[in-house]
Amino acid sequence: MSENTISSQRYEEIKTIIAEFLEDYDVRELPINVFALAEQMGCKITRASEMPPLNPKNHPGTDRSPLLSSDGFNLYDEESKRIVIFLNDFDMPINRQRFTIAHEIAHIILGHHEQGPIIEQEADFAAAYLLAPVSLCLLPGSSSIMDDPAQIQEVFQISNEAAWNAWDRFQTRWKYLCIPECDYEGTINSLLGNSFRKKLEERRTVLAQAPSASGRANP
Repeated sequence: MSENTISSQRYEEIKTIIAEFLEDYDVRELPINVFALAEQMGCKITRASEMPPLNPKNHPGTDRSPLLSSDGFNLYDEESKRIVIFLNDFDMPINRQRFTIAHEIAHIILGHHEQGPIIEQEADFAAAYLLAPVSLCLLPGSSSIMDDPAQIQEVFQISNEAAWNAWDRFQTRWKYLCIPECDYEGTINSLLGNSFRKKLEERRTVLAQAPSASGRANP
């Protein structure tokens, strides 16, 4: 196996870490409020839009700050003794901001202290799993979401691309329903199951009330 490939064992470890993280902070509502979670962890979120020297509109004709070369990063502030998550929120849709914060949270809870392709892959996977846990597709009544990436996007408040990726992961897990729910899946589903079912019901109600192409309500 390539050193730049996450092993199957590591994927399972990451999923377990995510489940334990959600349990530690008693997260029970969807979509996951990653901004509040970061604050609960003791992190400080610093947005680029809150720093006038970084705003390109305040400095027309000058080069953008190197700080704006990435969506975000985290560092430890010796003065405040806190982890600071920097978020480049200029022209960034809220769902992309949510993923960026989730990505930085992932770096922290996975204990990343170095940089590299495999580290970023792990953080990307953990962020995606945190925002849209695949285990929820095992719950009764979840089949309605399996063929509807738009519903996945709405329920989990993720980008269109992330929704399609989540849909692919749901489809894969759905093929193996014969495999019993494992410990970390049970933990996640017990925490988020009620909220997930509520969101699906809300989505069904909205779709049922939406006018059809003929102007009548859908049956």
